[in-house]
Amino acid sequence: MFLSQEDRTIFFHIFHNLIWWVNERHRVIQKIPKPFIEADLPVPLEEYVKIRNALWDNPQWIDQYLKADDNFVKNQEERATLESWRHHFIADTFFVVKQLAKYSVLISGQSPARLFGVTGLSSSLKDRIFTPIPFTTKMVLLPFKDKIIFDGFFEASPIHFGPGIRSSLNRQYKTLKQTTGILERLSDGQYVAKAPKKPTKKSAQALTGSAPLSAPKNQAVFGDEKVPAPMVARYNEIAQIVAKFGGAYFSEDLTLLCVKAAAKLARKRPSPLQSGYSDTWAAGICHAVGSINFIFDRSKPTYVPVDSFARFFGLAKSTITGKSREVKKLLNLSYFTHEFTIENIFGRLGHFFIF
Repeated sequence: MFLSQEDRTIFFHIFHNLIWWVNERHRVIQKIPKPFIEADLPVPLEEYVKIRNALWDNPQWIDQYLKADDNFVKNQEERATLESWRHHFIADTFFVVKQLAKYSVLISGQSPARLFGVTGLSSSLKDRIFTPIPFTTKMVLLPFKDKIIFDGFFEASPIHFGPGIRSSLNRQYKTLKQTTGILERLSDGQYVAKAPKKPTKKSAQALTGSAPLSAPKNQAVFGDEKVPAPMVARYNEIAQIVAKFGGAYFSEDLTLLCVKAAAKLARKRPSPLQSGYSDTWAAGICHAVGSINFIFDRSKPTYVPVDSFARFFGLAKSTITGKSREVKKLLNLSYFTHEFTIENIFGRLGHFFIF
């Protein structure tokens, strides 16, 4: 799942010395002290990232480093590692779709799409980011010994995918795994993949769509959410009202989050949706989920006036806000509830440091 302490020390030695030398020669930022080890950076993270970005924009600097008399390459193994980075690094936007025991699985954004099994430096991606899988991230992948790693930085998108996109990514993951396998090494410019398993008749039918898929017993009619059979009719009624309001005032992503919240309330035992008016529940759900996504912030293009709720649902503002408070309490909603936010506060940080 992540590098051993020995390999981690080797990586940091090679990468930090390369970064230091690049800045000495090309003065991307002010002069930085040396030496530094592991994650103990001598400059603010934002400054270090500037050097790192300049390096991958100019990979020929690695050639200069290897030829320089003042480089810090200790042996042929380190030289070979740097040469492999120079020629085989991959800078791209990826979809992080799975966390397996060995590595995180990423789908490349470039065509043709490929699956990469990426080993973390000191922990998995899933353990270091505040966005649920799947999510998109800009990364630089590097070959390192018999693994694929990344250079310690990634820029994750705060966007939360709805059921349709999640389902599409999952299908793509399954198809690529069956056809090309998961790429576990970058060797001599060729991707070395884990051999895909021979598809069974059942899995092949599922991938091609030739086999009929039976719907789960608790599958709701509205959307892709699942709710208990006794709650399907009630959920569908509320979800349709939510979708109608969302279509008028919300983005598709935010509407889907509201539908998801309705389904989660329907799955509670006992479900609070069993009592009360459907319009009131729909208004409370849209108000609660919308509020933690900043719809009442006038400075944002997603701003929705409170009066719009009252006019659409024909309810008093006090009734809507009261039900909204109830929904927030039932679902434990806040600005930190990533399950129901499109843009979370952590997503605004941009770069993350994964050492």
